Amino acid sequence: FDHEQPSLEDFITHVMRESRTDFWVLMSTLVYMSRLIESHVPTECPMPMTQHQLFLAALIVAAKTLDDGACQNGRWCRVSLMSVGNSWFWLPQEEVNSAERQLIRLLEWHLLIREDHISFELRNFQEKYRESPRHTRGLSP
Repeated sequence: FDHEQPSLEDFITHVMRESRTDFWVLMSTLVYMSRLIESHVPTECPMPMTQHQLFLAALIVAAKTLDDGACQNGRWCRVSLMSVGNSWFWLPQEEVNSAERQLIRLLEWHLLIREDHISFELRNFQEKYRESPRHTRGLSP
């Protein structure tokens, strides 16, 4: 990128707030991310993806899998636009399209998510949240 990147945490917070993504899409995104981590696939990417691209691609695939009327990628690019310091950060549509295709290939089209997958990720998320410094200081996520 030619521009400064936000922290991944700030990017995720921004995208979730701006897109108004629901709980099921977020949990499905976590399932896809876990599948990639478990298979160690990110190290095998033919074209390197940033964490920001990977997260947004997983979110897009989850949204499209759960809702045929989900936003098109151009809308997701606009959602990614955020102020960082004295500049702007966004993911261009070509990068988003490429990241989405690559993610689907890396997942080997294994997009089905069962309720037990969601339950497992929710438990993991809750455990990590309880252990986080923000939670122990009484700050909201």
